[in-house]
Formats: sequence, structure tokens, C-alpha cells
Amino acid sequence: MFKSQTLIVAEQLLKEKQVSRNWALRKGITRLGAIIQILIDNEWEFESHQADKVIMRGFFVKTKNGGKDYFYYLIKAPKKIKRL
Repeated sequence: MFKSQTLIVAEQLLKEKQVSRNWALRKGITRLGAIIQILIDNEWEFESHQADKVIMRGFFVKTKNGGKDYFYYLIKAPKKIKRL
């Protein structure tokens, strides 16, 4: 069965409570930021911080090999998940 990229990201978030840009790219998902916005529009909540009058939903994190990755951390998913 075909799964949408949004559904793949949602399943990862429900399982791990986080998703990263590099994880998404390994899965062939190139529009992670747009998918996160779709989830926000469907009542998902993510950690955020203020940066230059803009609310940022993700965070740069140093990886074990000395690189950087961009992570989104789930705070709360809706109790009833709409079709994604």
C-alpha cells in the first residue's frame, strides 16, 4: 500500500517523538518543513523558539560524527488523527 510522505513523517513522530532532516532525506522526503506545517495545521504541536521575530519549530543539533542536523520535536499529537 502506498503511504504519503506526510503519513510516513507522522508515524515516525508518533514512534520517536522527533524527526530530523537527514532522516527525511534518507527516506526520499525533501519537503520536511512543508510537511511539518501541514501537521501544525492539523493540530500537531512542536517545540519552538523565537528567532528574529519569527517562530522557529526546529533546532540545529550536533551529530555524533561532528556534523549538524535539523530536528523537529513533537510535543503533542491530536487524539484523533485526521487522514493525512
